[in-house]
Amino acid sequence: MSVTIISVGNGGFNVATDIIKAGIFPEHQFIVVDTDKEQLEKNAEKADKSILFKKFGRGKVKSNLASLVDEALNGTADTIIVCTTLGGKTGTKYAPLISLNAILRSKFVCNVFSMPYKFEGPAKNDLAYNAWHLMMCTGNLTFQQYNDGLEQVENLMMDEMNKPLVETMSNALTCHTLKELSQMNNEQLRCLIPKKYQPERSQLIRMVGDAYLQITETERKHLFDDLA
Repeated sequence: MSVTIISVGNGGFNVATDIIKAGIFPEHQFIVVDTDKEQLEKNAEKADKSILFKKFGRGKVKSNLASLVDEALNGTADTIIVCTTLGGKTGTKYAPLISLNAILRSKFVCNVFSMPYKFEGPAKNDLAYNAWHLMMCTGNLTFQQYNDGLEQVENLMMDEMNKPLVETMSNALTCHTLKELSQMNNEQLRCLIPKKYQPERSQLIRMVGDAYLQITETERKHLFDDLA
């Protein structure tokens, strides 16, 4: 087992299964977490492990709640791939906690997520933007997709909306490891994004390396709580 892929929410499950289908990580453990029992039971058929979390409610995520997701990290690989879509309550609340818990366990954390369309409304976009900050401070590396940029990709079918994200990850990992990517600057990472996914009018794909390489556990918790 080289990596553990954790999908958070149904959108995260779609991202994770697209990554798995692409064969990017041939040796992997796949864990599915959700707050929707029926959806979890359906998606669990493709997973090594499934976990039903309680619905989070309106409270903010804080570092002292990281233990809520212990079950998702027990027995996992040293490299964790957290897949989600931001804006919904499951991914927005639980994905940052999983990433925080993992990085506090000294695991290498790669966050893979998409941001909602602007037309989905300010409430969803505000939730996503807040979670974006949390994912940035808990990941050694992030692969991000801004769905508003999808309209500029030619011949992209509805069931292929994760294609730019997955193909960018695949392209970047053909010649670099996750840890190598985490140490690159923004310009180096941008050069690894396929040209067809670099539209002129708006950003579609972004990769960000480790912005908090030297931060201590205590400082990371404080940062997480300040951003929550």
